[in-house]
Amino acid sequence: PSAVYPKYHVELYNALKSGDIAQAKKIQYAIIRIARSMSDIPEIPAIKYMLFKMGIISSDYCRPPLRRLSDSEKCRLDKLLSEL
Repeated sequence: PSAVYPKYHVELYNALKSGDIAQAKKIQYAIIRIARSMSDIPEIPAIKYMLFKMGIISSDYCRPPLRRLSDSEKCRLDKLLSEL
């Protein structure tokens, strides 16, 4: 979900462009860690919730057939956001 943490993707691009493969690997592993930590949460509702919490969008509402996030999923995403 690069919409939520675009800085990592920009940094990855810049590291690759400058030939800093070690830094690119470090950033890629961070992206993978983030993605894995939310892999069991529905992606679209998770992205909308995180963008809502960041103040980028005005609502985290998702139309059916997408479901609302549970309180525990929201807590996990809140923790993840605090670490970004």
